Formats: sequence, C-alpha cells, structure tokens
Amino acid sequence: MIKRKSSLKPSKSLHRGFIKSEGKIAHKGKQVAKKRRKRTELTILKEKLWTECRRIIKARYGRVCYTCGKTVEKSKGLHLGHFITSSTCSVAMRYDLRNLRPQCYHCNINLSGNWVAFSKKLREENGFGAIVEILIEENDATKGKVYPISWFQEKIAEYQKLL
Repeated sequence: MIKRKSSLKPSKSLHRGFIKSEGKIAHKGKQVAKKRRKRTELTILKEKLWTECRRIIKARYGRVCYTCGKTVEKSKGLHLGHFITSSTCSVAMRYDLRNLRPQCYHCNINLSGNWVAFSKKLREENGFGAIVEILIEENDATKGKVYPISWFQEKIAEYQKLL
C-alpha cells in the first residue's frame, strides 16, 4: 500500500522563520520595521512621466492589445508594453512613445512582450521601414547616460502638449 502525502499546506508562519505581525517582520527572534521607499523628486517625476505615456498610448491605440488584437476589459487592466524591454532599454527609450504599445497581461507578462508579433506589427505600422533597427540603435546610443531632473520635467511638459 502506497502512502500519499497530505494535501494540507503548511501555514505561512512556518515559512523559513519569518513571522509577520502588525506591520513588522520578525526574523529569528528579531523585529525589524518594514522599510519604506522614499519618494524623491526624481521618483515623483518618473511616475508623472509614466502616467503621461499611458494616457497618450491609450488615446492613440485604445484598449486593444497591440500584439494579439484582443480587447482588454477595464477590470483586467491594460499593460504598457515595451518593444525593447524595460530591463534592457535606456532611460530615454523607457519613456519613448515609439517603443511603447498597449498589451494584454498574457502578451506582456506570460509571453515576455510577444516580441516576434510586436516587431512584425511595428514594421507594418511604419511601412516596413527600419523602425526596429532605429529603436535598437537609439537605445545603444543612449544607454548608460545619466539624465538630470530637468530632462524629466521637459519630457512631461512635451507629452502634456500632445493630444
């Protein structure tokens, strides 16, 4: 006779010595307060710039996934996908409207941006020009540069004038 393991999961309090209680984390007997991320001027400007990017892209493309064509319901949320992924792109390309398109959760997260369909659609949208190569070259040229706060302020002002 084969014994089966119980389907009961261990409680969270047994997970590697971490115990969560009233906003504090206890680890092996020590209580440590949760760290809060400081909202610096730069952080606030980045959030404002991202909000402007979302507003413009949603106005241009609606609630349809750019890569698969599925209409995204309001409750599910629409992602803003990058052609050159945000983890590898420069700061300038992260907020460049040519690099951003609306995507559903499945394409953006599960398919890691659905890069093949994304590049095909970009080429079709821009008349089969060299837009993909241009974006890659601009990313390489701007990667590693440090952008002052004034750059973010100017970009926000520029995007607020659009639409």
